[in-house]
Amino acid sequence: MSKITKHIRKWSGGTGLTDIAIRNLMRTEGLQPFAWSGTPGQMDHLHTASYRRVVWVADGSITFNLPHEGQQLTLRKGDRLDLPPGVAHRAVVGPAGLVCLEAHSSLQKNNLLPYPQKYPYGI
Repeated sequence: MSKITKHIRKWSGGTGLTDIAIRNLMRTEGLQPFAWSGTPGQMDHLHTASYRRVVWVADGSITFNLPHEGQQLTLRKGDRLDLPPGVAHRAVVGPAGLVCLEAHSSLQKNNLLPYPQKYPYGI
């Protein structure tokens, strides 16, 4: 099993992160976020995407299973996952449900912005 490079950022900034702040942070990276939600236990099927997927949890939790990588990644409020194109994954919404912001970026390298090491806005 090869390990796919993915970025996970756990939120450690307290309770001050709102969906508006997340949306603004994503826009500073040139992303166009959209919101979606899920009910407790909701699952999707195993799939891949042809684009980089950025998922940032605004409330609740979600667990991404990456069976080909032998990994399970649980994201909670404030956590973010950058998933590269082509990674097979499925997800299960946590017991409190889920609200998240997601954005996609194309496969063209010149359209992919580097993963930020620090965020603006002081949050």
